Amino acid sequence: MATPSSSPSSSSLGRRPARMTFEKADEGLPPPPAVVLREEHPNPMADEVTLRRLSNIPRLFRYEDDKPPEATGLAMDVFARATILMSSIFLGPALLELAAQAVEENCDSTYAKQEEVECCMEDGRIYGFRPSSLLSNIAVVSGVLVSLAMPLCGALVDHTPHRWLAGAASAAGLVVVMATETMVSSKTWFAVACLQVIKSLFYNGHLTVTLSYTSDLTTDAAQQTAYNTYFVVVLYIATLLFLVWVTVMSYVLNQDDVGTARISQVTTTCTSGTVFYFGWKWFFRQREALSVVPEGMTLLSVGFRKVGRTFARIVRELPALKWMIFAVMFGEAATGTLITVATTYMKQFLQMDSSEIGLTFLAVLIMGGPGSRLGGWIALKFNPIISAAICNIVFILVTTLAALTLNGPDKKAYMPIPGLIWGLCLGWLLPMHSTAFITIVPRGQEAEMMGLYILAGQSLSWLPPMVFTALNEAGVDMAVGLASLDIFFFCATLCLIMVLVANKNRKSLVDPIETAYERQPTYDSTATLPSTTSSLEPGVVVEMHDMEPQGMQHRNRNGYSLPSMT
Repeated sequence: MATPSSSPSSSSLGRRPARMTFEKADEGLPPPPAVVLREEHPNPMADEVTLRRLSNIPRLFRYEDDKPPEATGLAMDVFARATILMSSIFLGPALLELAAQAVEENCDSTYAKQEEVECCMEDGRIYGFRPSSLLSNIAVVSGVLVSLAMPLCGALVDHTPHRWLAGAASAAGLVVVMATETMVSSKTWFAVACLQVIKSLFYNGHLTVTLSYTSDLTTDAAQQTAYNTYFVVVLYIATLLFLVWVTVMSYVLNQDDVGTARISQVTTTCTSGTVFYFGWKWFFRQREALSVVPEGMTLLSVGFRKVGRTFARIVRELPALKWMIFAVMFGEAATGTLITVATTYMKQFLQMDSSEIGLTFLAVLIMGGPGSRLGGWIALKFNPIISAAICNIVFILVTTLAALTLNGPDKKAYMPIPGLIWGLCLGWLLPMHSTAFITIVPRGQEAEMMGLYILAGQSLSWLPPMVFTALNEAGVDMAVGLASLDIFFFCATLCLIMVLVANKNRKSLVDPIETAYERQPTYDSTATLPSTTSSLEPGVVVEMHDMEPQGMQHRNRNGYSLPSMT
């Protein structure tokens, strides 16, 4: 679920932007591009038109009148994106069912004898793959394309004045895709499945733009924390309203999985289309380019050049940071794939319908908040590295137990139990990644390093679903496919141990944070998307709890100052 980010987080619901701008480049490295320093926005409410517009929208979206209008626009954007993400919960099972029906129809038309039909069904293929591999295949393609597109999207935002156009166009693209998905049926399911890849590109590109607007809201850490808290509240309200509405309507209208998916897509299209339209037309303003493209680079190459230069330096000079990035790569690849694999497992193996799957994911969402608090408490007792490692171990245990015990449709009633623990761990792990990273980065280099960190959260998102697909296509029990995620959690744990080894002097592991979030870097979207995310659909991410709503800091027993995770 996860969720980016996220990216993830760095996102409008997660990692806060920072106070710092580009630091002076180290000797021997090319000079950084010219950067336009971001100023605190003046009070925009002197604009009577904006004030009148604010009075015409629901109070849920309306932030304080003396704040930038983008704060209200971002709240509306969060609401719309939440419905898009939740709709994936209901569309996924429908696609799996329609793919299975297509295999059955092919077998019926090919063979006359019932025995032959049954044999065909056992190893049936559609477009060369088992129908149960559909969602994981989408995740593989989406993961590869999104990873390649992230630096390009970021370069467009940072180095051109077209930020508003990119945000509005990607929002419109999402609405068009959602509207097309309302026609999901036995004749259109494959086209709808292909649209999921396009939707993931639109969504992540849109998220890049909203992240840049979020970072421009304020340079004050406490105020940014208040914004993040508000956006999370909007996210949860939208999520709960959507889940309740679709579940109730499906029950009242007595719909199957496909009918429920149509209700979901129609609801999302109407809601997100309306909210996106007024949000981007009324409350988002044009922005100038944040920096110029450095000499010798192009808009297509600047993002990749930045990533390569930064990573090469980390490998040479910063071993602890290198292992931390590897831990993020493995850990967030696993958390991002968890929902995709779990959806397939619940639908194909446990034979759960879309309403039951939706309730399980509701349990996941509910536990995100307590998980964030638990992770923060453990970080205060020890440090965020140890907290993240413990969370990975819990992930391994609960995923293994789920694969061993939930071994048939008669056990589906127990599925919410691992769902609750998965939600706890998602809310726990993702904030720990960003907190640990910030405490390890050498002081003054956060802005340079953060882009690579966020890219790392998405760079291996294609690998766990590829492993699941390979096992599934080989006829291996699907429970083994679910448990295959443990490989990535285990690798992440080993990398975290290497971080500890690389920092034998414990005090160098967690530098004192003099004020809350003082070390958070300025957003640089050239290579970034939120990594504090959890995928609800292949290639699509939702922000989790990488936030500290109270904006407080505490000191652990070793005297190290850490932000509150409450």
